[in-house]
Amino acid sequence: MPLKLISVHEMENTLADLKLLHDYQLYHLKTQAKENRDSTLQLSPRTRSSIPSSEPQPLVLLQGVPRNAIFLDIERFLSACEYDAFSIQFFLRVGFPDKMAIVRFPLQTQAMNCFITRNKDFCLNNRIFVRTLQ
Repeated sequence: MPLKLISVHEMENTLADLKLLHDYQLYHLKTQAKENRDSTLQLSPRTRSSIPSSEPQPLVLLQGVPRNAIFLDIERFLSACEYDAFSIQFFLRVGFPDKMAIVRFPLQTQAMNCFITRNKDFCLNNRIFVRTLQ
């Protein structure tokens, strides 16, 4: 497999993107550590979502997700929405070229907000259709 030579400009752009990602992760980790230090004993998000509640949590179906999309792409697509990040599930349908994803939201209003703001938006150059299921 031959090596691909890249220009200095492309390398600088890649390094700048990596530095931006690194700085974002450091900032995010510092704020999380500060929140954990300041708060009293609290349940983690995964534990909170595993506690059964009396009311059903609404689901949102994302249709048209590209096959090469990963969890990070869906998180980026839903960046302005409040959802349970541990509930993202991908699945394929026979005969369809795209994946689908199901995401759980804590409240019906947040699921409807996702529908209003993100329906027919783009993820990896594919148009994503948002449907609320509950």
